[in-house]
Amino acid sequence: MLKALIAKDGTITNLELISGHPMLAPAAIDAVKQWRYRPYLLNGEPVEVETQIQVNFTLSGDPRPAQGSTAVSSGGDSFEVYHIGGSVSAPAIISKVEPSFTEEARRAKKSGTCVLKLIVDATGHPQNIQVVRPLGFGLDQKAIEAVQQWRFQPGVKDGKPVSVEIGLEVEFRLY
Repeated sequence: MLKALIAKDGTITNLELISGHPMLAPAAIDAVKQWRYRPYLLNGEPVEVETQIQVNFTLSGDPRPAQGSTAVSSGGDSFEVYHIGGSVSAPAIISKVEPSFTEEARRAKKSGTCVLKLIVDATGHPQNIQVVRPLGFGLDQKAIEAVQQWRFQPGVKDGKPVSVEIGLEVEFRLY
């Protein structure tokens, strides 16, 4: 498990080992340094984002995730998650539900953007939603609740729908 900073240009910086076998850490760090992300945008501008990255090692002869993907387990199921780029296209929003304000946020006149990281699975459903940049005032939970109801055209690799990790901004504005 590594902690990383995704720079404004999508490169990985400041990699740190959080947990795992120290003999495998150099290989994990070398691999992740080569990854490139589409920059996370906040109000249309690229921002740095801190994240955690799990790198799984398998023994020779075991099934391996395809290049550019990560094996993920959720609710007892395992599936591969791809990163946008190369032959992997980004998911597209088909329908979305606007988040509601909490009374606390309304009283404080709080507005802003909550940044989320999630996986859009091969059926277009959001999974493993995590807050990357919180807003507080209960708005982070409202963002998650809204995005759980969103539907996407899934990402595609080699003509087939695949699970893709994406960053997403949920805006809260008082008018």
